[in-house]
Amino acid sequence: MRSTLLSLALVLTLGVVLPSCSSTDPEGNGTVKMEATLTNNNVTSSVVKGSDRVEGFTVSVTIDRVRVLISRMKFKRSSDDTTGGRDVKTGPAVITFENDTVTVVLNEPIPEGTYDRVKLEKHKFSSSEAQQFANSPVFGEFAVPDRVTIIIDGSYSDGTTTEDFTIRDDGTENVWIDFPTPLNVSAGATAEIEFVFDAQQVFKQNGIILNPFNDKDRRDIFKLLHKAFRLQNKRK
Repeated sequence: MRSTLLSLALVLTLGVVLPSCSSTDPEGNGTVKMEATLTNNNVTSSVVKGSDRVEGFTVSVTIDRVRVLISRMKFKRSSDDTTGGRDVKTGPAVITFENDTVTVVLNEPIPEGTYDRVKLEKHKFSSSEAQQFANSPVFGEFAVPDRVTIIIDGSYSDGTTTEDFTIRDDGTENVWIDFPTPLNVSAGATAEIEFVFDAQQVFKQNGIILNPFNDKDRRDIFKLLHKAFRLQNKRK
């Protein structure tokens, strides 16, 4: 069984990942608790094509864990917000989406107000940062031997054999994610939200499973990453 990296909640106690948000005024703050979950981690299809797929068998990809390096997370205030405050920024961080596990991404004071979007700045480390974090239990795999921004662990089955895989990519992008309804943060209260990674959005295209061992499919997987992220209200 693959070992699990420290959750972001634990890293916070080490003072390595999330510095305080841009507003340090203790008054007028609420708390935002964000939890990361992995959904549709078992992606299957009976539609097959290509020489690397076995006709007549169900092809499947099972995702065990997705880790994303972000240099900064930005909570953007709604245009209807009347508090006059600034957008809230935190980072860097490794966000972990893991099967059957809920990971605390954020549990921090946030200035009260209304927020409608979150921006993820998925940028790789600079050369100097890579050296700094090379031995970190959380950041190390994103620093050496290559500077990468995402690591996905899982297994692929062509209907006859199943093989584990780990794929990495160094692609950088800014991903904007809308809240389904504006997030209202009230002073002294806690707003709970879920940050979801939907594996089916990444590993299934036009009804066909993308093979992480195939170079072209792997490029398509990373092109589809932005579709996998969504925010939703915490289920009660």
